[in-house]
Amino acid sequence: MKQNKVHYWAIFIIFQIVSLLIIFACSTQSDEFETFHFNINRNLLSQAWTDSTTYFSFCHPKGWHSADSLTLHTIRSRMKNEYKLQNFKLVQLFSDSLNTDFCSVSRVDLRNEMSNADSIVQFFNQQITKKFDGSEINHAKIKIDDYQALQYRIITPDRVLFKLIFINTHPEIIQLDYAIARSTYQEIIESVESSIGSIHDSRKE
Repeated sequence: MKQNKVHYWAIFIIFQIVSLLIIFACSTQSDEFETFHFNINRNLLSQAWTDSTTYFSFCHPKGWHSADSLTLHTIRSRMKNEYKLQNFKLVQLFSDSLNTDFCSVSRVDLRNEMSNADSIVQFFNQQITKKFDGSEINHAKIKIDDYQALQYRIITPDRVLFKLIFINTHPEIIQLDYAIARSTYQEIIESVESSIGSIHDSRKE
């Protein structure tokens, strides 16, 4: 694995999450999570990948490859040593062959800081709004399979970001991020929507 590739992936992940982990506690009233059904084209998807800790499972877009252990170790070490992200763990990365479009799966442990779902919802809403100030942000509270998720679509000058925060996974919150170059958005969006629609609890298989 070339060093510049490792560096690029590290910068991408750090950009996505570093400002979301300034922890504080608060509370608000939350609305209901609406069941949402995505159109799924199985021909555009890989085989299912599963997180062994939470049993969270999904299919990433076909043709995307997972990061090797050296790449993951390098990124995790940098995040821990340079950015002090102790309650965040990058689980896996996937990217297309040109490393233009990315998907990451992470676990976030907020159990010691937040006691209920309302405080978690408020936390992510405020942090994402602050981080992407000036960008177009669309958000919703949805149910996929049995998961309650905060879904954000964020449009930046270079990328369209999809961020899904699954607040009822255990023992930790799952954070699923897609970063799509605006230049490839139209050709990849069906694959991304299919990927999101494939999310499920592997224990139900």
